[in-house]
Amino acid sequence: MNVRDLPAVFSRMAPGELNAFVARGRASLLELGQAHSTFEAEAPDLDPLPLRLSVAEGRTLARGAAQWAELLASLYASQWQGPGGLLPDQVLWEEAGLDPAFFGLLPANAEALTLVGLDVDRDDQGFWTVRRVVTGVPRGLGFALENRIVHKRVLGNRLARNQVDRLAPFFQTLKDRWMSLAPHHRDEPTVMVWTAGPSDPHYFEHVYLARYFGYPLVESRDLTVRGGRVFLKLLGGLQVVDVLVRMVADGALDPLAGGGSIEGVAGLLNAVRTGAVHVANAPGADFLEHPRVFPHFAAAAQGLGIYLDMPPSETPGGWEPFWDGHAWAPKPFTLRIFTVRTPDGWKLLPGGLAQTPGGAFKDVWVSAEKSVPFVTLLPQNERPSEIHRSADLPSRVADDLHWLGRYAERAWVDLRFLERWTDALETDHEDSGDVEPLEAVAAKMEMGFPPTEETSAPGRLWDDLSSLASISRRVRDRLSLETHRIIGRFSEGLDGVPLRDRFDRVGLLLAAFTGLTQENLTRGPGWVFLDMGRRIER
Repeated sequence: MNVRDLPAVFSRMAPGELNAFVARGRASLLELGQAHSTFEAEAPDLDPLPLRLSVAEGRTLARGAAQWAELLASLYASQWQGPGGLLPDQVLWEEAGLDPAFFGLLPANAEALTLVGLDVDRDDQGFWTVRRVVTGVPRGLGFALENRIVHKRVLGNRLARNQVDRLAPFFQTLKDRWMSLAPHHRDEPTVMVWTAGPSDPHYFEHVYLARYFGYPLVESRDLTVRGGRVFLKLLGGLQVVDVLVRMVADGALDPLAGGGSIEGVAGLLNAVRTGAVHVANAPGADFLEHPRVFPHFAAAAQGLGIYLDMPPSETPGGWEPFWDGHAWAPKPFTLRIFTVRTPDGWKLLPGGLAQTPGGAFKDVWVSAEKSVPFVTLLPQNERPSEIHRSADLPSRVADDLHWLGRYAERAWVDLRFLERWTDALETDHEDSGDVEPLEAVAAKMEMGFPPTEETSAPGRLWDDLSSLASISRRVRDRLSLETHRIIGRFSEGLDGVPLRDRFDRVGLLLAAFTGLTQENLTRGPGWVFLDMGRRIER
């Protein structure tokens, strides 16, 4: 099958078959944690039909993205030139709210923008325009990768992909670029993905990318600045950090930056200024994404002598067929693409993320001129970092695993007690004497009253399970996908379920969770702290 035959392949599929594909794709995406992304899709739908781009379209996007990347890099460099710069001062300092703490931040010859994203539209004549730029946190990069993997998993071998460019070479190029930017330890740099944690709507992307790249996933409270250098706080001491791939917005980078936020790592900007650590993309790059800056891009490009094959435009683009559950219906879409700086110029991700305003997504295929061999992301010219899940680990993770064990054991105790108390209430006789002692224990444990068939679930037990789920999200990269599936089912389908059945279901899920953490977690410091929490709670 040729890539051009895709519409014919899908036209032969029955509506029930297509709906089944959509349902399986949605279930896979929800399992991966994409349900609450800021792409405004509580239940994201992955469209069966990919967005197909020809070889010529791929070249057009690559050339246009490179032009925009050069423009944005020049604008970042010129922001500190004072009056007469490429962007009006009023736009920078008043409307876009540029923080003076980023003034003169980067050392000489430091790379400001390594990865640039663009939201592009295609009109009915095939002409591409740019609607938005992404210069800070690369939102959508991990989602595009996951969509490709889920789409292949759902449709299996029904679609031939031998003439479709693969994504893995791009991500390997990105890894190589980050390694080359390390100011120290160039032979074995320490690269880490820096996230704001589970409170970030895109946290699932950060976890997925960290696993895909093989990098540690760290939060601000895992990091510290000592003697002008950035370190990761481990149980065994401090580990120097060379490169931080930031998934954190400018306002949460450094509480000393002057923006009024208490989040971030104190002293980080000074470490960047002295060249002790490289942060990609550079702090301060978020201002280029501000809507007030966008209307000035065309004039700035003209002033720099950069011709844009894809001019800026805020007019919606063309339409693409999407499956609506009954038929193929044309819908407007926006395509997010990414390009990475290399020694030979900018290289385009041969794919991306296509989305409708309603929240449906398409995998994006870029056609190749000839058959593409199978490629996977394997480490090249690097040795594994000394930080492993099975070896030393951040102290914050150790603390979270300790409390994960405590709340798991606490939930077991509460469940057993509630089952016994409910039995006593159901079989209570005046001379049994079972209820009063249990009520005394319940008062000491602050259990409240056991629920009835008409009331909601018991507060303390469900508080335990809620805490269990919250902590597990903070250590998501340390637990298996199966473990998170179990945790996500604690509250599923319990409305209207008889109390006994609720207890039975929670008991089975707790048993499964305990078994998975006991058997599938490597016997390293993380497992020791998890087991320690269980034993202390007992």
